[in-house]
Amino acid sequence: MKRILVLAVVSVAALSLAQQKTGAQRIIEKQMAGYVKAMETKDVRGVMAILAPTFSATDAKGVVHNRERVVIQLKSLFATAKTIHVVTKIKSFKLEKGVAHLTTTNVLEVDIPAGKTKMTKYRSDSVNDEAWVPTNGTWKIQSSKTVTEKQLVDGKPIG
Repeated sequence: MKRILVLAVVSVAALSLAQQKTGAQRIIEKQMAGYVKAMETKDVRGVMAILAPTFSATDAKGVVHNRERVVIQLKSLFATAKTIHVVTKIKSFKLEKGVAHLTTTNVLEVDIPAGKTKMTKYRSDSVNDEAWVPTNGTWKIQSSKTVTEKQLVDGKPIG
């Protein structure tokens, strides 16, 4: 009988942790969908809404960017881009000590006018490691590190 009780307690604890993970992942997926919409509609505030106050991003070359730098980059991108298309998917999700650790795959496609009639097509395919933290009743990205990135302009590799 004692063994059954222990198994029941362990099962309930595991179920509770799984539900918490599922709840956090659902919220993060919703936040990511908002990010995609904000990127595609060129909404700087919408993009920034998912970043924690102390957010930092490390690019593939190891350069660290803070929130202020991200705002500058977004404004520049949005001012020049005709269209933006984003696909972001969660490859892995792990909730540990109140922090959600994600690995995501990301595709960014941008059409940039190059003269009056020509469009330049930029594409970035990347894999990022992200840390999300609970902030004011939701989850926000604390940090993002680009693990790999392949960039193309008009189908040709760059940088």
